[in-house]
Amino acid sequence: ATATATASLSTSTALSAALSTATATAASAHCTSATARTAGRTSPAATAATPTLLTRPASTACTFAATAATATAATASAAATAATATPTAATATLPTATPTASQAPSPRHINTGTAATLSPSAMSAAAGAVVVKVPQEWLQSGGDKRAEICAAASAGVDGQDQDPVEVAIRDVFVPGLLRGGLAGAPTDTVYGLAALTQSDKGIEALYRVKGRDHGKPIAVCVHDIDAIAAYGVVSDRVAPLLPLLLPGAVTIVLQRTPLLNPKLNPGTHLVGLRVPDFPLIRRLAQACDQPLALTSANKSGNPSCLAAQEFEELWPDLEIVFDAGHVGEQGVRSGSTVVDMSVDGEYRIIRDGSALESTVAILHEHGWHKAA
Repeated sequence: ATATATASLSTSTALSAALSTATATAASAHCTSATARTAGRTSPAATAATPTLLTRPASTACTFAATAATATAATASAAATAATATPTAATATLPTATPTASQAPSPRHINTGTAATLSPSAMSAAAGAVVVKVPQEWLQSGGDKRAEICAAASAGVDGQDQDPVEVAIRDVFVPGLLRGGLAGAPTDTVYGLAALTQSDKGIEALYRVKGRDHGKPIAVCVHDIDAIAAYGVVSDRVAPLLPLLLPGAVTIVLQRTPLLNPKLNPGTHLVGLRVPDFPLIRRLAQACDQPLALTSANKSGNPSCLAAQEFEELWPDLEIVFDAGHVGEQGVRSGSTVVDMSVDGEYRIIRDGSALESTVAILHEHGWHKAA
């Protein structure tokens, strides 16, 4: 019996050491692999150093990969202890490893390191917004890079879900908004607050968190021009103008279609539709197979925000924040130009915004005139 117990102890100790080493090595390899993938996607114009990609505001930070390795090693160690206590350890109930206070994630302060190491359950367990540092290749507007990113995401190219931003979209953004949550995200003008248009709970949260008057309508963001016709009536005179105005800093107001959630802007038969010239927000609008209700990320009455930290007071009420640094033009907080084109041949400027001059020039060039 003594010989059997000694052999069991030796075997369990060896297994514990091997498991701990293997787990730590795997976590390290995963992080290294994800970092290499991210570096491989960075454009020549991007900065050489990519910041931490997925974090919560961190003061007592921990890394989920490291925590998992520690917990796994603790479980193996507990198994070895159980084997020492009884020769029939294989049938004994083993204690569950619990991370210590220094290992356990604080509800608001989590540094997750590389997003590809995260599981949905680990991220949803913590309160407050997950903050995603968006790498440079997601920030370039126009040209082939935007088309490449959006097309790859749409087609589900192998390995695309390993992009840290894509992992955050899949594991935090999509489930969070589907259950009625909100997200903070950059656009081509200012930062916005987003909910799903078809989510009654999300729409109510958007008004509540922003402190917005329910009588003021909220715009709808779609991922490309072709998607506009599903939610707004595109006439023969409007259709040729869409690719001239969009993607861009313009919100086009049209007659709404029955497909749009009747609880979104119920007091009007019109809807403002946006296709921003910004690849990330377009990807977000595509991710849930329905458009986003999108308004500026600030309390009503306050200035619009050009950096994520400017609306940090709202973060506790959000599922996720995509931090792309400074957006728009320095000091320009006017948002998109809002133009009513619901009556053929006539336009009405509802808000001057940041693209007024070019918008009016295009409309006049194609025979539209300002409504009386």
